[in-house]
Amino acid sequence: MRFINLTILLFFMLGLNAQSSFDADIDTIQLKKYLNHLKNKRDDQTAAEESILLAKSTKSDKNRVEALKLNAQVDSFHKVEYLISGLKNPLHRKRWIQVRHVFSSPVPIRGADSIYLNFIRRILSRKHDHLSEYYTKNKSILKTYYFRDRFFAFSNKSEKRSAIAATLSLIPGLGKLYIGRNIDALGSFTNTALLSGLTLVFAKHLGQHPLTYISAGLTGGFYVAGIFGTQTSLKHDRHFKKDIIYEEAIYSFKHYIATL
Repeated sequence: MRFINLTILLFFMLGLNAQSSFDADIDTIQLKKYLNHLKNKRDDQTAAEESILLAKSTKSDKNRVEALKLNAQVDSFHKVEYLISGLKNPLHRKRWIQVRHVFSSPVPIRGADSIYLNFIRRILSRKHDHLSEYYTKNKSILKTYYFRDRFFAFSNKSEKRSAIAATLSLIPGLGKLYIGRNIDALGSFTNTALLSGLTLVFAKHLGQHPLTYISAGLTGGFYVAGIFGTQTSLKHDRHFKKDIIYEEAIYSFKHYIATL
């Protein structure tokens, strides 16, 4: 009798465990359905948060990788770095450690995709020293990765030298022409030339008249403004170029992560 009672109790406990496991499976299935619903609705932020719950509940590599991808897409990758250490597949773990190093480690990345990943890290860290040389040296490899056309258009633009721009600016409009501001160059040259001609006319016909001095002052002002304006435009163009390259690098890197 006692044996029968123990057997019944054992079956009862197994039944409870099976029921708990079954309930957990139901919860996981519901969570997956909800996650798919969020992705279809393009609610990326909530989907990223729910993916963490799914990764924790099942602890499968597939769900961990999905959580890593979704959080990287919404720029909250640092929140789920701990999931990388839990990846069972060593290849997956290695690839995601490389991705983490792009954000956080100064150590050179080695192995598959190392040239691309080191290039992206250099851009994301805002360290543009020798970036053009690195890009030129590895262009054939980097072009096999996904970049939008706008990235290459800005990357191929040569750096304009400040000293050369300043020297050329001594001739009105020439400095702006050098940095690619063609309309500004025309305006600078035209305004300075017209005011210079007007000053000469006033000086010839009016002599030391107030209009002569006013015209001369305006001419000098436009001339100096043209020189300083060229330097300001050059700095603005550099910052704009770097911002575009940074934005395009982020876009490319997110595309890369989506393919892991």
